[in-house]
Amino acid sequence: MNKTEYKKALKLSLNNKTLVLESKKCGCFYCIAIFPTEMIEKWSDKKEGETDQTAICPYCASQSIIGDASGYDITLPFLQDMYDTRLMQIKRAAANLNQD
Repeated sequence: MNKTEYKKALKLSLNNKTLVLESKKCGCFYCIAIFPTEMIEKWSDKKEGETDQTAICPYCASQSIIGDASGYDITLPFLQDMYDTRLMQIKRAAANLNQD
């Protein structure tokens, strides 16, 4: 997954209650689970400056949910790609911190 696509998908995983509720299925790119939207029961508190609440995964409680109404095909390979891309970003950031 290229950086631009990753950033676009990541943005759709935040402040996403409206978009998620329009979805039939969702996926979590933290625990790599796919489930029907109806399984989402928890949402983050809306903070000042945010446009919407963020879905919380019913399996792992992370805020890494994206629904099919986002335009992405919610598949295991897509979720794994999102996870791998995020992990690489974290590793790069940690390496940069260790250089100082």
